[in-house]
Amino acid sequence: MQCPNCSATVADNMLQCPKCSALVGLLVRSSGGEQYGPYTLESVRQYIADGRIQPDDCQACIGTGAWASLRDTLGPLGADIPAPPPGLAGAGPPAPSPPPAPTATTPQGEWWAKQVPYRNAAALSAYYVGVFSFVPCLGLPLAVVAIPLGIVGLKRARAHPQVYGSHHAWTAIVLGALSLLGHAAAIVYFSLQ
Repeated sequence: MQCPNCSATVADNMLQCPKCSALVGLLVRSSGGEQYGPYTLESVRQYIADGRIQPDDCQACIGTGAWASLRDTLGPLGADIPAPPPGLAGAGPPAPSPPPAPTATTPQGEWWAKQVPYRNAAALSAYYVGVFSFVPCLGLPLAVVAIPLGIVGLKRARAHPQVYGSHHAWTAIVLGALSLLGHAAAIVYFSLQ
């Protein structure tokens, strides 16, 4: 079998490509719509021989999403397989493996999202614009931008608490206002001289 990522040849008894470590194998969809796998080609052949999978069931290689009949994909394999034992005919594929447990956001990830509110671009941008508004000469236009951008970030943080960023937005508003006042005072001072 070939790896869908790098086209390297993968032995039938392997589920992972030795070259790129991608998962390889066959997913099987029964005529009833249940999906099983991934299986190696060797396993699928054995399940067909045992009557647990029908040659007319569909399969897809991991990563491709293209479904096709096992009989069409495996060629004359269906003709070479003896009839399943009487007790196993129609028994279906083996029980599916349980789905992986849902992964919750880790507390560390949530901590990081609070420290750097990357989900609230307006608040984060406003914070940096507010900080850089104290640069002489560039500060006046940055201060003018920091205040409304901070307000937008604050509104977003209030509307969607999971994005965080209210502290960054408030910091941007305060820094922008202080910078604006400082630049205005500097302009007045130097114009009176």
